[in-house]
Amino acid sequence: MKRTLRYLARATAALLVTILAIGVSACSMRDSTSKTSAPAPSGPIIVVSSLGQWGSLVQQIGGDQVKVTSILTDVSTDARTFEPSGSNAESISNAGMLVVNGAGYDSWASKLIGKSTVLISAADTVGASEGDNPYLWFSKEARKSVATEIAESLSKVRPSEKSYFHRQLATWQKSETSVESSITAFAKTHRNLSYAATDATAYYLMADLGFKDATPESYQRSTQSGGEATTSDIKEFTALLEKQRIDLLITTPGASQSGSAENTEDNNAESTLVSQAQHAGIPVIGITAQMPDASSTLTQWVEDLIGNISDNTAKSDVAAPPSPAASTVPNESGSQSQ
Repeated sequence: MKRTLRYLARATAALLVTILAIGVSACSMRDSTSKTSAPAPSGPIIVVSSLGQWGSLVQQIGGDQVKVTSILTDVSTDARTFEPSGSNAESISNAGMLVVNGAGYDSWASKLIGKSTVLISAADTVGASEGDNPYLWFSKEARKSVATEIAESLSKVRPSEKSYFHRQLATWQKSETSVESSITAFAKTHRNLSYAATDATAYYLMADLGFKDATPESYQRSTQSGGEATTSDIKEFTALLEKQRIDLLITTPGASQSGSAENTEDNNAESTLVSQAQHAGIPVIGITAQMPDASSTLTQWVEDLIGNISDNTAKSDVAAPPSPAASTVPNESGSQSQ
């Protein structure tokens, strides 16, 4: 009898252990199934860019994994005075990723960012701050840094497509290498050149090409951050043109379109300088701050500008001056801040 009871006890214990093991296994299977069956994010990553040029770069690297909306695409719009509409604000706040220029150029965009939105600032990638020259898309170093940051950030948002984003980045880098080859080719045949500009928009591009900025310092100080040039400033600038001391005059068409009295005076001053340059036989090239509709990508835009500058600049065999240090970031007037 005792033997029978012991047998029943052992059998009952074994049965309980088996039932418990089955239960644990079932729970593990449910947990495993739950983890593996969780739906992956579907649809493209919603990206908003404050500027069309940075938006085009996101599209090149994000490919079919992103849907990009660029707020500013009109060359006549000044990003520093732009006021976003209600639909602009909604797009920015609902974006999965927001790409801004920074350096005080498009502060309105960063102020509208949503709580869960990933932010990329071009200025932050190169250490630029407000007061520095904000036209970073014309700097080869900034373009490379921002492109890499875009690829890394997209990979964090969608890890499953990391290899895809980096393949896209590699493809873009090949096109950027082509641009740098054009810059190198220009520097070999166009040397010891100088330019003056009615605005600091093209500073980085001209520095990359090896040009010396000969714009009168007084004019730069007066027009920094949208200020107005004085009569004395215009007189000094005009004398520079009359004496043919520069090889190229750069203007920024469409920069002042608000119709205010100040902008009208700025336009009149620029017209005076353009007329004087033409009279002196100095080539004049207009470079807009925003990417024009004719350019499908930032890379194409820069390549086209280099070609235009090359076509309008005489060649020289004089040794080229040293380029500005890559670690310095010029302020809005073009001079460098340490």
